[in-house]
Amino acid sequence: MAAKIAKILAAFVDKKKLGKKLGILVLSIAFGLIFLLVLPVVVMKSLGNISGDSAKPSINKAQLTESNIKAHMSDSNRELVERMERDGLAIENKMAELGIKEQTVKAQLIYMTEAEKLTDLDADAYCNLFKYTTDDRSLIDSLNQNFGLNIDYEEFMHVYTLTMNAHINEYLFSDEATKNAADLAAWADNAFVSGWKYRKDCYGEKIKEELVRCADESGLIEGYLRYEPDNKKFGERSVVGYTIKGDASAKPEVKGIGLYDGEQFGIYVGNDKVVYASKDKGCVIKESVSVGHWTKWITYDGVKYPSEIQGGR
Repeated sequence: MAAKIAKILAAFVDKKKLGKKLGILVLSIAFGLIFLLVLPVVVMKSLGNISGDSAKPSINKAQLTESNIKAHMSDSNRELVERMERDGLAIENKMAELGIKEQTVKAQLIYMTEAEKLTDLDADAYCNLFKYTTDDRSLIDSLNQNFGLNIDYEEFMHVYTLTMNAHINEYLFSDEATKNAADLAAWADNAFVSGWKYRKDCYGEKIKEELVRCADESGLIEGYLRYEPDNKKFGERSVVGYTIKGDASAKPEVKGIGLYDGEQFGIYVGNDKVVYASKDKGCVIKESVSVGHWTKWITYDGVKYPSEIQGGR
């Protein structure tokens, strides 16, 4: 079985009509890198196109090991994968140094899909673009211009959304041992970036038919309170409690405080932006607090706030 799987993957990588970028994704997945996240939604569907048979091959994911795949890989592909592993680690370290580790998955994803062009990678120059560009479209434009790439923004965002929804981004949390305001804000911002949908009685779990994660108004906060980063699972159900602290117009500039309009719960993420699961829009959205429907600022029970915020727990 192991040899059969390795041959299938090797054939998949070398099949030019399936595209080099997708082939690189498979190589990355096989070695346990970040693309293990997209295995169920990208690779397993694509593998059905390898042969002319109508039935898709049965794949035992446990057999996708380094030894199984490398045994059937060409020297050039093996060298490519080993370089990607080295550069992927350099990117991870540099993103942490720059204080933007939450963007590590994005930086590695772009690099690995463009690895054949990004030879002799300058991790400093590459990662600095992620720190100093203001939005994803500007980032893609800068990468294309500075490194001679031709990344399609819409295509990349589609793959990135699938990746970010496969598992919760492990680089989100500044303190995995406590539930704190900064990480609540990061959780909310990640839900927006990942394109989470609105769904009643959901708290961040992935829904098969949606291929993305879902949450409702309070579920966006509940999911953070329940999520256990060490085992990457949601714990027991948690009721979202809160304390009204004052008028929204007088909110402090602290990421992770809540905003409330009498029905809707939001999470302040800084720069006058609030993230919440909108039933009307059908997804998690980010908007300016000044849009106007927020009336109170609040703290959420179970979340540790800075000492200047009274009532945080």
